[in-house]
Amino acid sequence: MNLFRKNFIYNNLLGFTNVFAPLIIFPFISRAFGPIGLGKVSFVIALSTTLVIIGSLGIPIYGIREISKVKNDKGLLSKTFLEIILIQYTWLFIVFMLYFFWIRHSNILNGELMMQVASFFHILGIIGSINWFYQGIENFRFIAMVNFGIRSLTILLMFALISSAQQYWLYYTILAVSTFAGGLISTIYSKKYLNLNLNFKFLNFKKHIKAIGVLFLIQIAIAIYTSMDVVFLKYFSNDEQVGFFSPAIRLIKVATLVITSLGALLIPKISNYIQNNKIKECSVIINKSIRYVLFVSLPLILLIWIYAYDIIMVFVGDEFLNSVFLLKLLTPLVLLSGLSNVFGLQVLISFHKERLFLYSVGLGALISIPLNIVLMTEYASIGAVYSILITELIITTLTFYFARKTLKFKYPTKSAMVYVFLSFLFLPISLINNHFFEHFLFMTINTFCCALVYFMGLFLFKDSLFIENVWNPLIKINK
Repeated sequence: MNLFRKNFIYNNLLGFTNVFAPLIIFPFISRAFGPIGLGKVSFVIALSTTLVIIGSLGIPIYGIREISKVKNDKGLLSKTFLEIILIQYTWLFIVFMLYFFWIRHSNILNGELMMQVASFFHILGIIGSINWFYQGIENFRFIAMVNFGIRSLTILLMFALISSAQQYWLYYTILAVSTFAGGLISTIYSKKYLNLNLNFKFLNFKKHIKAIGVLFLIQIAIAIYTSMDVVFLKYFSNDEQVGFFSPAIRLIKVATLVITSLGALLIPKISNYIQNNKIKECSVIINKSIRYVLFVSLPLILLIWIYAYDIIMVFVGDEFLNSVFLLKLLTPLVLLSGLSNVFGLQVLISFHKERLFLYSVGLGALISIPLNIVLMTEYASIGAVYSILITELIITTLTFYFARKTLKFKYPTKSAMVYVFLSFLFLPISLINNHFFEHFLFMTINTFCCALVYFMGLFLFKDSLFIENVWNPLIKINK
């Protein structure tokens, strides 16, 4: 089995863990804490995520690309890693000082000392995981194993220690400590690949600053419309509205992980092709990547829309009935996020077109701020949904335009029509099954029926992506 196929398997394991763990955690904490308690936890997680984006300085994207270029030379690998990581932690120290000053002299997390302290460990743990390094050297196995360990530890401690609605702070502390432990393990393990006995005077920090600066601005822009939505909603509405919005956006983000996780796997490969001037091969990969997004996202959108009521009832309970409509409205985000990931990360970043990506997300972020203020003030959580959809549509359109100018690739219109047609067959199938089953049993049986129809249809239409990547490998296993 070649390295790319192994990494694809481990990347799918990572995606499965990131999908499965919230399906266990979220029903428990939503029922334990209710909309208000869940709103408080969601707010501090959104705040920490925003600070991670600020503190990471654009390095999670930049690091993958630069590390992948020197992964076969231990000396250059060690030098590049040290240059990047020292820039990273110098900046993180500054961010921590500003954050400490902010929480000490503002009403943010007022009276929540444990959550304030835990947030520092949470941020440090995420940044300390240095996934960009392991993605750059294409060791997805380690990332998958550590992530599985963190998630498992969080779940075990959560069930063992949380027993009341007032312990929302304990859940966040458990999450923060588990994440910090994973980051510490990742940092220590990196020594296996590095020679750290380098003379620091030979390190060249300056060459990284310009590209990191652009990517940092990109991440700030992305944070405004992906992580700050909960923070804005808290200020322009209340904890209860945050509580209704959080399950819907969290479930959609879990769904998009299945699609966007492929991007981290392909960036090193595309960067390597570019370095060796294999532009035609890049076009082929991007075409397949777009087809993969359509292949997965279109049926997923229909299923989430069909199951919206059942998903909310099963996973968070009837207290969150208002989340059903929000979840349905958010479903297009699965497709838009998947496509913008291909055009932005896989094309523009890989081809060193960071500035074009910055223009796209920067404009989206600027538009999202007044949209959030106006729509959230007037429509609360529904306004938050409208704002994020409009913003993501603008960004996807712009990144597509710039990606086509950067690399000539075909848009798989015929395949898209097939996937749309087969996905809409789920509607009559679901109507029939809904007469006989409900909630979890309905979702289980109906998903099996829909998947069977979808895959049979792909086989009959002779879809090459399905035949080559699903059907043929299954035939070989059976032989």
